[in-house]
Amino acid sequence: MLRQPAGWPGINVACVWLPRLALGAELLRHPEWDGRPIAMGGGAGERKVVQVCSPEAEACGIHPGLPLREVLACSREAIVLQSDPVHVAGVVDEVLAALQRVGPAVEAADDQPLEAGLSGSGLQRALASNEGVTAGAPALHGALFLDLQGLEQVYGGDLALLERAMRTAVPEVLQPRLGFGAGKFAASVAAQLAPPDSCRVILAEQTAAFLAPLSVHYLPFPGETWERLDLLGIERIGQLARLPFS
Repeated sequence: MLRQPAGWPGINVACVWLPRLALGAELLRHPEWDGRPIAMGGGAGERKVVQVCSPEAEACGIHPGLPLREVLACSREAIVLQSDPVHVAGVVDEVLAALQRVGPAVEAADDQPLEAGLSGSGLQRALASNEGVTAGAPALHGALFLDLQGLEQVYGGDLALLERAMRTAVPEVLQPRLGFGAGKFAASVAAQLAPPDSCRVILAEQTAAFLAPLSVHYLPFPGETWERLDLLGIERIGQLARLPFS
């Protein structure tokens, strides 16, 4: 359980991150596969490599990027699947509907990255510390956002109670990780760094110090922008934040 601060100072957004969403969606459809080595490739037209796999598959030497044709050589018991975006979208809709019973303002992350240019406006969008969910969610596949405005009174200021309500809304097989922050980006990174059975809370005054040492790859930029940052020798968010923008 999370360590509850006094009240909810500087916490505006909660993020539910589902790190293996496509895999979890299949386990909801086929619960008998739970505990089996499962490797999932992309959709039609994508490279024929493993995109996500179960921990049991990883224990057999299967990993993202492995050609699908090599999966059965690692484990003859492995189940090889193709991603089903329609089914995944249906699971997301069901989870969003359940989260709306926790709090009315919820949304899924936008899978589109920020603009490729290293513009001040793009960086400010990613690092904003006081946005509600209506401002548009940062790109993080499998992330759902809950606006906490007004919920402190509903849950009596008990953040642990809110966490339990959120976990009840999400099937355990989806392995949700929870993060709380002043804005969507901080909350999403907090969720990515949270332990599987707990969550992470980043207050508004902690946001800059929390993000500064982290890799720029947490930012919702496209790959070509990360390549440009590498050429500039910029590895950490704090380095990027200190750059002068016009």
